[in-house]
Amino acid sequence: MPERGVVTIRTAAIDLRGNEPDTEGLAGRCVSIAISDTGIGMPDEVRERAFDPFFTTKKVSEGSGLGLSQVYGFVEQSGGATRIESKSGRGTTVTMYLPEGPNDELTSDQVYVRAPRTISEIGDGARIILVDDDEDVLHTLSTMLEGAGYAVVSFSDPLQAVEEIRSRRPAELIVADFAMPELRGDELAAEARRLRGTIPIVFVTGYADPAALRAEPWVLQKPFRAASLIQMVEQAIALAKATPSEI
Repeated sequence: MPERGVVTIRTAAIDLRGNEPDTEGLAGRCVSIAISDTGIGMPDEVRERAFDPFFTTKKVSEGSGLGLSQVYGFVEQSGGATRIESKSGRGTTVTMYLPEGPNDELTSDQVYVRAPRTISEIGDGARIILVDDDEDVLHTLSTMLEGAGYAVVSFSDPLQAVEEIRSRRPAELIVADFAMPELRGDELAAEARRLRGTIPIVFVTGYADPAALRAEPWVLQKPFRAASLIQMVEQAIALAKATPSEI
């Protein structure tokens, strides 16, 4: 909305019949979350590609084209569907349909399992190579890991991360985004394994197609809580230490 406008958020509990457009046959009780703006809207050719990773109409450095693809990926992984309604000059509405879950009250152990140590003692100074091309995400992940006692060396450029891996300075684990423009996460992983053998790699991703990471043992889908990241990192490092190295 370059000249200002209004954003409206609507929520509703609805019953889908399975034949609504763009809901991929989703049926039954759902929660809908619709975000509408009064902005410039999208022509049909843009609307049809709006969920594609890295597709953007913005200029260089103004956006990565990952916002809507991450929304799409999150909703798909939750068993839902997403719809875009937009016309040039008439604004845009993005609606997420999420299946209604059971109305059971969560118990405390479903929300968080208390570790026997304080959070800052978990990492014990283990060195982690962290790679994400989004500076804000990189800072957030680094803060999570350092708060758990890990020593983190961060890279927003995956090619620089490869040079760090090639240097063979000690590192217990790599945490990497998947959808990066210069070098995809699986490509970085292939190079890391060539150089470092069995070093464990945790992927943190909002990528919409999970098939590309199906063979990877350590994948954390965005969005996630710090406790989930730290638990996976701790488990990956522990398993790697218990497994004989190939180098």
